[in-house]
Amino acid sequence: MGSQGIINFNKRIIFIEGREASTDKQVYEKLYPPDKHNVNFVPAGNSTVVRKISDQINHLLTASVGFQQYFSIVDGDIERFDTDTIKGHRLFELPVYHIENLLINETLIYNAIRSFLGAECPYSSPNEVEEILKGLILSDTHLKPYTRALLDAEVAKLAIYAYNLVSLLKEIYNAFHCSNSLQFIELFNHEMKTKILKDRESKLLNCLKKTEEFQNLEEKLKTEITHELLESIFSLNEGIKLFF
Repeated sequence: MGSQGIINFNKRIIFIEGREASTDKQVYEKLYPPDKHNVNFVPAGNSTVVRKISDQINHLLTASVGFQQYFSIVDGDIERFDTDTIKGHRLFELPVYHIENLLINETLIYNAIRSFLGAECPYSSPNEVEEILKGLILSDTHLKPYTRALLDAEVAKLAIYAYNLVSLLKEIYNAFHCSNSLQFIELFNHEMKTKILKDRESKLLNCLKKTEEFQNLEEKLKTEITHELLESIFSLNEGIKLFF
């Protein structure tokens, strides 16, 4: 976590993702200068580590201790597990995948390019920069990793569901072998089956919904890309006609 440590009295300690020399810390300190806002940003690794630290702090501290306050900020990654119960108290999540994404603004990018290149700037307005950004979002370089991330998230959720299902089956097994009451066994068996079926139905409906949403998104992207391609071909044909 760096050589400066985290014990700074009368300062708010904020655990963030990344390492000591990472972009995350530079951006946070640029937006919120430590001396001005009385904070200390401490890089703690990836989001899993930061969440664990936040969870430990939440269990250890119910309020500020002495002159110190502790908080954690993680990137807006695709959720693989249940929502954190401490979110909004000591753990906060960014609305974007990486903090650098907050800087993706066509006007800011356009002004920066004009400032660097002056008259040689290849864009005449922020709208042209926006079109470039849209093209990057629809490129395979971006879509393929995003699709893989969605798939991994669903697989992780199914793995958790399978683990919980096995736990329920173990409970049923233990009930059959530990209880001498046939009535109790039948009642427990019925309750467990009902619970499993309801949970399975809910999970399957959710997966089907996610699949349908992804297919609709895929079709929408295909339509948009095809439309843009046809427009480009039409424009090219019009340009060729000018030579004849």
